[in-house]
Amino acid sequence: MIGHGVQIVTLLLMSGAAARPGRRRSSGFRQTFRDVRAGIAYTRGNRTVFWVIVLVLVMTVLGTPAVANFGPTWITTVVKVPVRNFGLVAATWGIGAFLASLTLARYASFERRGLVIAFGAVAFSLSFLVFAVGTVPTAVFGNFGLGASLAATNVSATALVQHLVPNEVRGRVMSILLVNRGLAQLVTLPLAAVGGLISLRTLFPALALVVLSLVTLIVVTQPSVRRARIVREQEAPP
Repeated sequence: MIGHGVQIVTLLLMSGAAARPGRRRSSGFRQTFRDVRAGIAYTRGNRTVFWVIVLVLVMTVLGTPAVANFGPTWITTVVKVPVRNFGLVAATWGIGAFLASLTLARYASFERRGLVIAFGAVAFSLSFLVFAVGTVPTAVFGNFGLGASLAATNVSATALVQHLVPNEVRGRVMSILLVNRGLAQLVTLPLAAVGGLISLRTLFPALALVVLSLVTLIVVTQPSVRRARIVREQEAPP
């Protein structure tokens, strides 16, 4: 929270060097709300961008609080991994994310990012289901899949949205895409309350099935997400 506060202060101290000459720079809360409304309006009007953001939102807001925020509790209390060995299981998330990032960097020219997003979202849901079984092997393999699929989806969604959205509203739409991370932290509180009432062993499989159902529904019914691609401009002839 302190780190984000420092970032906000730093942004507020920036000068309006990018503003157009001769135009008065508009600022303040009213302008902020207008910018937010403009970003939401554009997102609602672009079917591909809208459903990509919804897909990432479902993954992050419903899945991440459980596997990331409650993951240590799940591994040490339900799976019964000793605390001294917890790092060996937790590291598989980072390994998966690292390998996925390297793969995307190696094949950065791959244009069908919508297909990567759809595959990553389904893989995340299935990995969550495996993770929720509650054994050491499933925790290891599930955690690896969660890290790899989440990294692949987030990187591809960010690249695709930046490519599809014009400069005028790109920052606003990207903010809407990334707001899911803050919402994921806020959702942790009610999920903790539910987990305290019905136990994590009941909550995790049920939540994994909900995420898998919603992700599958979006991927199947919204072909614009699967077909979305980054069209690269042809290089000018020498």
